[in-house]
Amino acid sequence: MCGLRLPDGLRWWQGEPGGAAWLERLPSLVAGCAAEWDLVVDDPFPDGHIALVLPGRRRADDAPVVLKLSFPEPESEHE
Repeated sequence: MCGLRLPDGLRWWQGEPGGAAWLERLPSLVAGCAAEWDLVVDDPFPDGHIALVLPGRRRADDAPVVLKLSFPEPESEHE
């Protein structure tokens, strides 16, 4: 997943406290979630600007899934 292409709309996070570090961690966060939940994920939806959202499927039954990774902040705490 090191080839993760971030949607341009997420780049504004670079100017927010902790945002640049979060963007740098996203490839490993995606890889960790995919491994933990046995997912295959595709390229992210291109229009994201708040969270990274990737379509995919579960390996076990090929069921479609969507993986959403939000910046860790109180507003997205329960997502």
